[in-house]
Amino acid sequence: MTESTESVERELKWTLRCDDPVAALSKVLGEPDGLSQQLNRYFLPAHPGRTMVRIREEFGALTLTVKGQGTRTDQGYYVRSECNSPIPPELLFQLQGKGTVAGLDAPACLLALTEPFRFVGLLFNTRRTYDWMGLRLELDRTEYPDGTHVWEMEVETTLPAEVSAQVAGLLKQAGVRWQPSEKGKFSSLMEKLGRVDSDRQ
Repeated sequence: MTESTESVERELKWTLRCDDPVAALSKVLGEPDGLSQQLNRYFLPAHPGRTMVRIREEFGALTLTVKGQGTRTDQGYYVRSECNSPIPPELLFQLQGKGTVAGLDAPACLLALTEPFRFVGLLFNTRRTYDWMGLRLELDRTEYPDGTHVWEMEVETTLPAEVSAQVAGLLKQAGVRWQPSEKGKFSSLMEKLGRVDSDRQ
């Protein structure tokens, strides 16, 4: 059984209303500290509901993430359980082909779910990261299957009120309009695909 790491994700998310936030933010943050391309594949287990499985391909490696039902405040603060594990390509191929993990060295968090797994779709994401005021800011440009894209900023924190005020000031200084994100990437994907699957993030 592949080793898994379980945690609780606590994250602020802002949807940015700006054609080129990279250029705008560079005036106050400089160049990003990191840049990565992420291909995210999403699956739904037969059970339990309100659970999402994601396989992320990044820097040539695959990471499986299982996220349970979460909560969101009006300020765009998301809290949810999360389990992560590196996986071999064989597991991805079998999930997409058969929707099962039988006979494979699968992580514990995946074995706790009920097969078969239904492939939902994929998203391509470009992530830029910035170290600022002791925070790790993640600027995402997410491309959806309908050809649209969304800019979003995320930061993990246990101090949502304090950090939200700090980042709001930063975005105002950069001239970037924003609003708290109303849904996660997976929920947005489901909506664009015309599927109703409430509260999966």
